[in-house]
Amino acid sequence: MKPVFSNSEVARLEALHQYQILDTEPEKAYDDIAQLAAFICGTPIALVNFIAETRQWFKAKLGIDVPEMPRNVGLSYLCLQQQQMVVVPDVLADAELATNPVVVDYPFVRFYAGVPLVTPKGDILGTLCVIDNVPRELNQQQLDALQALSRQVITQLELRRHVAELSRKTAEQQQVEIALRRSQQKLTDFVENASVGMHWVQADGTIIWANQAELDLLGYSRAEYIGHSITEFHVDRHVIDDIMQRLGRNETLQNYEARLRCKDGSIRYVLIHSNVLWENGKFIHTRCFTRDITTRKKIEAALKESDRRLRVALEAAKLGSWELNLATGELFTSKQCKANFGLPESFEFTYERLLESIHPDDRAYMQNSVKQALVNHSDYEAEYRNIWPDGSVHWILARGVGIYDSNGTPTRMIGVTLDLTARKQAEQALQESEQRWQLALQGNNDGIWDWNVQTNEVFFSTPWKAMLGYQDHEIANNVEEWSKRVHPDDLDWVLQAIQDHFAKKTPYYITEHRVQCKDGSYKWILDRGQALWDNAGNVVRMVGSHTDVDDRKRAEEEIKRQNLRSQLFSEITFKIRETLHLDDILQTTVTEIQKLLHADRVLIFRLWADGSGTVVQEAVLPDWPVVLGQNILDPCFQQNYVDKYRQGRVSAITDVAKANISECHRELLQQYGVQANLVVPILIRDGVWGLLIAHQCHNPREWQSFELDLLQQLANQIGIALSQAQLLEQETRHAQELTRSNGELEQFAYIASHDLQEPLRMVTSYLQLLERRYKNQLDARADEFISYAVDGAGRMQTLINDLLNYSRVSTRAQPFKLVDCNTIVEKAIANLQIAIAESNAVITAEPLPQLLADTTQLVQVFQNLIGNAIKFRREEPPQIYITATKNTIESNSENSHLTPLENEWLFSVRDNGIGLESQYADKIFVIFQRLHSRSKYPGTGIGLAICKKIIERHGGRIWLESKPGEGSVFYFTIPEQTGKQS
Repeated sequence: MKPVFSNSEVARLEALHQYQILDTEPEKAYDDIAQLAAFICGTPIALVNFIAETRQWFKAKLGIDVPEMPRNVGLSYLCLQQQQMVVVPDVLADAELATNPVVVDYPFVRFYAGVPLVTPKGDILGTLCVIDNVPRELNQQQLDALQALSRQVITQLELRRHVAELSRKTAEQQQVEIALRRSQQKLTDFVENASVGMHWVQADGTIIWANQAELDLLGYSRAEYIGHSITEFHVDRHVIDDIMQRLGRNETLQNYEARLRCKDGSIRYVLIHSNVLWENGKFIHTRCFTRDITTRKKIEAALKESDRRLRVALEAAKLGSWELNLATGELFTSKQCKANFGLPESFEFTYERLLESIHPDDRAYMQNSVKQALVNHSDYEAEYRNIWPDGSVHWILARGVGIYDSNGTPTRMIGVTLDLTARKQAEQALQESEQRWQLALQGNNDGIWDWNVQTNEVFFSTPWKAMLGYQDHEIANNVEEWSKRVHPDDLDWVLQAIQDHFAKKTPYYITEHRVQCKDGSYKWILDRGQALWDNAGNVVRMVGSHTDVDDRKRAEEEIKRQNLRSQLFSEITFKIRETLHLDDILQTTVTEIQKLLHADRVLIFRLWADGSGTVVQEAVLPDWPVVLGQNILDPCFQQNYVDKYRQGRVSAITDVAKANISECHRELLQQYGVQANLVVPILIRDGVWGLLIAHQCHNPREWQSFELDLLQQLANQIGIALSQAQLLEQETRHAQELTRSNGELEQFAYIASHDLQEPLRMVTSYLQLLERRYKNQLDARADEFISYAVDGAGRMQTLINDLLNYSRVSTRAQPFKLVDCNTIVEKAIANLQIAIAESNAVITAEPLPQLLADTTQLVQVFQNLIGNAIKFRREEPPQIYITATKNTIESNSENSHLTPLENEWLFSVRDNGIGLESQYADKIFVIFQRLHSRSKYPGTGIGLAICKKIIERHGGRIWLESKPGEGSVFYFTIPEQTGKQS
């Protein structure tokens, strides 16, 4: 560990290093001084000693072999410590000095005399000392001589410094240049031959230098890389934009992952370390270090893909995994495994709870199956019933395998579970269906068939043949009589359905397909059958029936067509209504109607007050003229034709050439190639906004009634959307005005409360001075009035501070950043430590999430809510519980509003305090609203208003659930990802 020196010691060491004497070659002048000192004092040892940070270095030495000693060894520290000459006649007479290493070991010092080497500035650099192995005394002449010799050492040092200064000035520049060239060459060699890729990038993204490792990594030559923009080589543009923005803010990047494109087109994953060289506040270049992590990323991707496939396979198969520790009885289960037992993911599922959930009639069977599997070292498999928490009974298929130690003792068991309830119910339903089918066959007119699969002979009942229009003798008893009549488009999949049943992939055969009748038409038939197998597993027979379902199928087809039209109408309506921008509404309308009606042209004609109009939107096929933007005034129209449209008139022309219309109207339509058209008005409020028109140009067209109805419905939707667009425009203007007004009010509140601070402080100060100086000197009424005034001023001060805090929610808000809500709650609790201790409050919190928020404001929310729970408490100590959930609370009749929105966290702060009536739940969030007197519960009534304002700034909402005497629960929400950081 590096020693820590005082300021004076640091200055002394700096003075020593300025002389550049340490570790220099021996010099005769210093050797002579040492010899003279030994001669004068009659000692065998003499040293010119310089004391550095960790050692004593001997510039001149006589009678000793070592060139230096550790700083804490020897006796020279005494001179440094006492700042004067030190003489020790016999070191053994001093118990502390007697244990010094130079006394108990080489050079076995018994006598020591040292003189400090003091510079002209007063710094002690070391000592001139004489040493003997036996005790001795020095007379005054010897001591004076030692001091004179110490001054000679300093003189030599000063001469040395002056000479060095003169020579340094002449050689310094040359040495610096040589050293710089060497350093640059070393650095260049190191960087060019480094195994890590390096490149320098200017502020505009241009690469100005790269080492060979960087070029080798990506496969480019210097000309192909240097001088080009870094964006050419980054795969993800947003990544390089983010890097340059961060570097522009003088951030240092560490372990930043990116993808680079190599010359051969391959992609390399790299880790980037980078910082910026700034000169006089100017971005010179960024220095980037690139390390290849492609192999690691591929391994990580492979592991993730493997894990994903396993997870997807289990999820797709609805298989729940489990593991049982046979030694401890601990049971580990997956989410799906718990779901198979009707349990939520958070439920603690133990082996005892597993046994309890198994149907009592199946429990022993399940346990015996496990036991036998472990004893026989075989796979475990069992089907049993389990009872869900809601009382319903479900079937489970459990499979497992034991894990054994080296002695064959089972230690663990792992396996999977599958919910068989649906299959069991299907089997039961099939049995019931078969029974019903047999009864139905006996009492209806379905056609029966009986197929001998071995001989291909088939018995067709008379109703079977009559269903297709045949007499008994007209159809032979052969399977080809059936197969040749199945519609060609249905035959392959029907035969496959039969083969699947033969292979026992399906419990029975059932299809709906078309069969040709005697008159050549096709009829829809419900064909059902059940095969019979012999002991060898071969199909020998299949019996079934034909049911005429042609009317039902045709009705279903018509319903499908109607549903398709309804669906298309809904989709078009949704697309019209999902935007309130006029141009988007009209463009969506004509595009979707043109596709729906397969019309050649669909347009929207905006009517003006003078009877003319403009084509404002159009969707037209390439073969026909474009009329978009044209202003049209048809003189052949009657003056009152707009009134007819206002009254709901529609127009449907199937053939323009033969229609009963005026000739000028016919010429107008034919001018644009129209052979048939549909026209419906677009009504908005009490007026006609325009016309929705469909044109058929290739040929005349018989318009269907549903097409006209559809067009009218869409025109109504357009009218509604246009009205809403106008309302939105008005509301937008109102909202902007309201935002401006609210901003001015907040600014006024802040300035007003801020400007009140100073005069109120002066009033409070003088009132407090008046109270201290004249209390008990006036009558009781005067003391009471002064007390009221002081209390009122204090409450006014508190009120102004709270009002300032309320206004600062917007005016001094901080940007959102990722914060840990657990840390937020800890800070809030720390701020309330005194109140918590005084009330013996107990605060517990479940693990809370991380989210984007204003740290200071979120601390204030929790602090206000916890503080309220402590303030409005009952006799027993407060119990406060904090939770956070996300999309897990089911709505119910009592708390239907407790369902979080998507990507939204729902927080709750629950207490056991005094509670309040539900009709006051909204009032408490209004600024200055109080439900209790100040004498009972102090405060200004602003705290919860601040909470509401903060939560709404974060895009959330806050509310209260409470009952008198039963405590309260404050709920508030915060989106998981705030849309903007404000």
